[in-house]
Amino acid sequence: MKRFIFILIMLMVAVVNAAWYGEHDIDEYLTFAVTTSRFSSGAGYDAASVPTYSIYEDETAAEVVGPSSMAKLDDGGTVGFYTERVQLTDANFDAGKMYTIYITATVDAVAAITSHAFKMRAAPIATAAEMAKVPKSDSTVSWNATALTAIELQANNALVDENLDQLLKIAVGTNYQTTVHADSVIGYMTTSSATADYVRTTDSLEDLRDQGDAAWKTGIAASTSNAIDTNGGTIVVDWGDELSGDDDDTALDDGTRWVISSDDQQLDVRLVFTLGTAKTASSIHVNGYTDAGPGEYTNVFAYNYLTTTFDQLSDTGSRMNDASGDENYGPFILLPSHQQASDGEVIVRFYSTALEITDELRLDQVLVSAVGTGGLTLDDIGDAVASHDVSNHTDHDSLGFNVHMAGIIEEYDVTTGNTASTFTCSSLPATTNWYQYHRVRIHETGNNIYADSWILSMNNAGVVILGKTLPFTPDTSDELYIRDSIISPAEVWAATTRILTALDEDDTTIDLDASATDLSAITGDKNSYKATGFATPTNITAGTITTVTNVTTVNGLAANVITAGSINAAAIDAATFAADVDAEIAAYILNAATNAYGGAGTYGQAIEDTLADTNELQIDWVDGGRLDLIIDIIQAYWDSLTITGGFLEIDIKAVDGTTVKSTNGNVHALPGNI
Repeated sequence: MKRFIFILIMLMVAVVNAAWYGEHDIDEYLTFAVTTSRFSSGAGYDAASVPTYSIYEDETAAEVVGPSSMAKLDDGGTVGFYTERVQLTDANFDAGKMYTIYITATVDAVAAITSHAFKMRAAPIATAAEMAKVPKSDSTVSWNATALTAIELQANNALVDENLDQLLKIAVGTNYQTTVHADSVIGYMTTSSATADYVRTTDSLEDLRDQGDAAWKTGIAASTSNAIDTNGGTIVVDWGDELSGDDDDTALDDGTRWVISSDDQQLDVRLVFTLGTAKTASSIHVNGYTDAGPGEYTNVFAYNYLTTTFDQLSDTGSRMNDASGDENYGPFILLPSHQQASDGEVIVRFYSTALEITDELRLDQVLVSAVGTGGLTLDDIGDAVASHDVSNHTDHDSLGFNVHMAGIIEEYDVTTGNTASTFTCSSLPATTNWYQYHRVRIHETGNNIYADSWILSMNNAGVVILGKTLPFTPDTSDELYIRDSIISPAEVWAATTRILTALDEDDTTIDLDASATDLSAITGDKNSYKATGFATPTNITAGTITTVTNVTTVNGLAANVITAGSINAAAIDAATFAADVDAEIAAYILNAATNAYGGAGTYGQAIEDTLADTNELQIDWVDGGRLDLIIDIIQAYWDSLTITGGFLEIDIKAVDGTTVKSTNGNVHALPGNI
């Protein structure tokens, strides 16, 4: 019995006994542990390797988690202590189910096991009374009427308590102060006063709009402080006298005015606004009036930094005519040249020569409206709208996409792609070169990227040839966007090749490009055409070129191309005969060493040798010489012969003295003793 108890105790201490870990909810974390000890003594002892575990649901044989390894915890401070932490997600665990953790380890050469258990907490079951309070749909998709009535009542009470119901309903009476508190969000939006002094007839958006542009401070009004004339310094009134106020009084429309009187029937004053380079001036707004007689007025000008003159902005309908109180004038539209590039300076001038000495110009407010972009481009703004570049604007109705695609006038689908610069689109206008030289943007939908180019040419069948090669080959489902801008002539010139194809009859002189090879299309008078730098021509027909000058080399002439009839009689003479040909002939006659017509190996020497041999020429060939006498004898004998009918007649004598004549080439009655 004692031996049995000992063995049981040893088995129990090899691995700690099972533990209960309670109930848990979905997505909670569960941490479990196991300790190991030596079989022989029960003392703590590390396992041969970290224990492994698996988790089983109820009595299902397949584990829902594992087998996985546990981890040693605080190895330096503990012995045989292992833990693991798992999340109880609904991917592996179900509410209301029991789960068992099965753990194995080898300790001191003994395979030991243990297990722990826990339960997933079941979902609470609502009572029928609680469920009745929850809105729910029935087969007709209606809702629980009792619950909805209660919810609506509570919501309405909350809206009424805060006066929010009056955003859409009629306000309480006409007292703004009792309707919206001055410290509410709407109060801050509608009035700048600490008290709610909003007046509907003067402060509403509609009333402000009716007051005109001057009431809307839509631009960035530059301050007129330290206003100077065009030469620098303080305010200069070239014509007129300052009666009251100064340039600071023109900042606000508050009834405090800068007043200048006419001097000798003229008035000329200027204000300078410094906007900076990050803002672009757009217009001038003036509030004030000319206090003068009927028909008298003051015009508004702006300095043009391009022409260095003042441009008159007002006309008979917009100038500051005689009035008795403040009026709004403008907006007077400004050009880019009305703003200095270096510091954004704008000079506004008020000038008149139609005033009396006692007349006055009263300026209450002078504003220069400007738009500040901070140097942003359309692409920058588009990126800011959607926090990414145009290639990610898949929604073509989004603001970001449309900012990026500003200037697009048409969109077409690519149906067939050939190369990175040639493709076919559907629905293009059936007119050759309809969009020639237009800038385009192509959307490669497969990788959702964009590239810009321009149309070099297009035919009436939708085939497009681009002037700039794309980084990809457009294909089916890609998109072609036509822009409203045209490329510059310099870009066209740089990307194209010019070939001369025809000339008018009035053209008499032309320098042909070295790349031209076909003159067959030249019409009219072709005299005097210059072929300077002309490459090897082909297809030159009769009469095409009548005169060619400055020809330096002619190569590859076929046989019989140059004939006697094509060479002018005066083309080869002493003046035109080539010096090198002269030298070649002289080399065979002239002895260069002695500058005499003779010398070994020359024709001249051979002639001289012949002349020196008197027995060959001077004695035998002269009249009465040996050769001459022989020839004379032959000639005399020949002359004595008789020729009849083309036949030579001769006398043949026999040995007996008989003579026989030959007639017509025949010899008759020859005696036998010849």
